[in-house]
Amino acid sequence: MVQTVAVVGAGVSGLAAIKCCLDEGLQPVCFEMSDDIGGLWHYKENIDKDRTTTMKVTVANISKEIMAYSDFPPLAVYPIFMHNTHLKDYLHRYADNFNLRKHIHLNTKVIQITETEDHKTSGQWCVKYQNIQDNKVTSEVFDAVMVCTGVFGKPVMPTFQGMETFQGEIIHTREYKTSKNFEGKTTLVVGLGNSAVDAAIDISEVAKQVYISSRNGSWIFGRLGPGGLPGDMLMLSRVGFYLLKKFPSLLNKLAMSQCSKKLNHKLFGLNPKFSPLQSNSTVNDMLGYKLLTGEIKMKPGVKQICGHCVEFVDGSKIDGIDSIVCGTGYLPDFPFLDSGVIDVDKSNMYLGMFPPDRKVHTLVVIGCFRQKGPIIPVTEMQSRLATMVFKGSVTLPDSKIMWEYIRRNKEDSNKYRIPTLTGVTQVDYLPYMDELAAIIGVKPNLGKSYWVVQRF
Repeated sequence: MVQTVAVVGAGVSGLAAIKCCLDEGLQPVCFEMSDDIGGLWHYKENIDKDRTTTMKVTVANISKEIMAYSDFPPLAVYPIFMHNTHLKDYLHRYADNFNLRKHIHLNTKVIQITETEDHKTSGQWCVKYQNIQDNKVTSEVFDAVMVCTGVFGKPVMPTFQGMETFQGEIIHTREYKTSKNFEGKTTLVVGLGNSAVDAAIDISEVAKQVYISSRNGSWIFGRLGPGGLPGDMLMLSRVGFYLLKKFPSLLNKLAMSQCSKKLNHKLFGLNPKFSPLQSNSTVNDMLGYKLLTGEIKMKPGVKQICGHCVEFVDGSKIDGIDSIVCGTGYLPDFPFLDSGVIDVDKSNMYLGMFPPDRKVHTLVVIGCFRQKGPIIPVTEMQSRLATMVFKGSVTLPDSKIMWEYIRRNKEDSNKYRIPTLTGVTQVDYLPYMDELAAIIGVKPNLGKSYWVVQRF
């Protein structure tokens, strides 16, 4: 029977994992390599090669009520879309409210997780970890492991012909913290995702000129929606997902119309090649203004680099580029796990959580998925399921059924999503939440809830 659980990471996923372990009467021990909790939202100006944090200017793309833990609402004084400092404060309050800190070992790096000799019968794992401050290495056996390091593990760097000849600085957005080293420079940002656009806008405040290069373009959504309300109130509602399921073409047209009301995508060179529902759209309210003022200019994909000159696929060239910032995404990375424990393709996991070929399901990955929606509620629901599996109150299907689920999920996903280098399971927020909730017996009965509300 599972009693002790090793939790790797004390970000939004790790905190939910600790809380759910305690709810189920388990004994969690969390290992966090940083000097504080918060994971991605623990901003540090110094670059850490082993971890990803936000930029100084980062603001959440999901409104606070939608992105919160189910049993801990954000403070009313927080803005609707929280700056990273507010979100970090929220996570600290969550940890303090549920007394989670005593279960967390800070400045502790997990080096290796391996099966014990009797793993086939016990399901136990040997966790080797190092205290970063004194370099002391310790090994300890746990009944189960929850990997909560997220999807921002390994930066993906593009390769361009002549890249080695570039005479300026090339960095990934993982290394970008503030604009202080970009004053008066001409900067090219490669990519049109959320991090790339955030960096471009921040740099444009001090730079001579900023260009954004994008191969496929993107639809730009705003945090500010119709009527001055948060835009995600409709897009992430049950009405929105009903339309997605029944009338995807209509929802695409509505989404494109809404985006086009704020910004003429063709006029400013955004040129999205795919529909909003197919692609990973970008959320930003400032890009349109920056394009209007010319502080940022759009360019197509990069063809080649020669010294300080960059040539694009349409034949145009820009000379005098001083720096290049690559906002080209991440792949999940679990360097502490043997390759045989989890498939190289991280999307080959049942429910995006469980390696399907394990005989005993005492290892689970939390928060390793992509979706358009809030991360926190999903990691909380995943953690609830995982701890109930550990306790034996939920039984998972056999390997054959798991692989069939994985195959079907990929097939369904490919019908309306473009192939991306995510390497993780892609899910739809509310349908996925309902799926997890149904397994553990907490899926809401909306009809019954409606009549209860009407009575009061």
